[in-house]
Amino acid sequence: MVLTAAIVDIVGRGTGIKFSENPDVFKYFKKIAEARAAKDLPVGLNGDIADHCVALMICHLYLAGSPEVGMRSFSNGDFSGSQDAGETIYLKEYRQLIQDFQNESKVGTQANVTRSDSSMGDFKLDQVTLPTYYKEST
Repeated sequence: MVLTAAIVDIVGRGTGIKFSENPDVFKYFKKIAEARAAKDLPVGLNGDIADHCVALMICHLYLAGSPEVGMRSFSNGDFSGSQDAGETIYLKEYRQLIQDFQNESKVGTQANVTRSDSSMGDFKLDQVTLPTYYKEST
């Protein structure tokens, strides 16, 4: 997939800007987002997911410059929380995609693990020899 301004418009539908109508803004943020993604994205990440991550970073960079994106705290009855300065939903999704890929790549790496009690000789877990009460006839 080739990352276009129209795709970023789809990903960033909550940003309030149409990147396809502002090509200079899109080019600027795309250049920065690609540089940051080159540093952050793990090797082997699927091309479409990598492009999606760049699109998320473009949206994050655009919103992070807004004075409305800052330290916030909120409360709703018994629940209260806060949002870090510069933290956007696009950055959270960006980080989550990277973390999910890294977790997937670790699956199956413990195939050659040997239990610590596997070579304990006299101390092995099952020391019982079962008695034989019958003889099989052939």
